[in-house]
Amino acid sequence: MDINTLIGNDNYHWFWIGLGCILLAVEMLGASGYLLWSGLASTLVGVLVWIIPYELTLNIQAVIYAIILIINTYLWWRWLKYKSSKAPQSFALNQRSQQLIGLRSLLLEDVHLGISRIKIADSSWRVKCSESLKSGEEVVVISIDGATLIVEKWNDRTQ
Repeated sequence: MDINTLIGNDNYHWFWIGLGCILLAVEMLGASGYLLWSGLASTLVGVLVWIIPYELTLNIQAVIYAIILIINTYLWWRWLKYKSSKAPQSFALNQRSQQLIGLRSLLLEDVHLGISRIKIADSSWRVKCSESLKSGEEVVVISIDGATLIVEKWNDRTQ
């Protein structure tokens, strides 16, 4: 039994569109983008065969599918390469304290013996400061020492 008997000579477009739908459905299960472009290539071949039904043999259709698939895959690879080169490289990923450097906050209490507290987001942090500052003054985090933030008074020159 050959494929012409199964599909019929005038139903190739449904084969390609159906294959495209199946590949796109499987892609939704999490195939990281590859089946998306395979499904799109298959669907495009199906539309092309629908528009030009009798002039494209099955062999030519398979070659067109392969060409479209290679082009789609290459363009996807180029786009991912471009996108990843533009993404900022965060060396402080999963290091919350390192991400706090440069943030400004208000002192919650007066600096006593070089120690005070600030609130950042929903957390209260212990801070060390070399200056004697009052509660409510704005400070900027300049470094980290263990679980203690090192701060200094914020002014326009600090930035």
